[in-house]
Amino acid sequence: MKIGAKTYSPRRPSDLDAQLISRTGYNAVETARNLSGSPIAGHIAQALLPFLPEKERPPLVVLAREIAAAGVTSVAADVRKLFGEEVLESAAAEPAAGGTGATA
Repeated sequence: MKIGAKTYSPRRPSDLDAQLISRTGYNAVETARNLSGSPIAGHIAQALLPFLPEKERPPLVVLAREIAAAGVTSVAADVRKLFGEEVLESAAAEPAAGGTGATA
């Protein structure tokens, strides 16, 4: 698998489900389902779910598919607004978790 100029040799780990669950909270089947649409839509859906009333919350995969179909850019902008100015200002000033603030 080539990503940019670097070539990787991926291999399926024997504990794939365990590794995925510890990193993402989803097993291999759920992860593959999420990747079949738009992976960024899954991130947007995860950010949106806490704002939705319990009775309106669809399964994450369903919401991610709806977001992908609607257009991730516009939905992401709408979800960002839900966080409020204070959070958005802090997000703009601080690097992402584990990041340095540098851009590629």
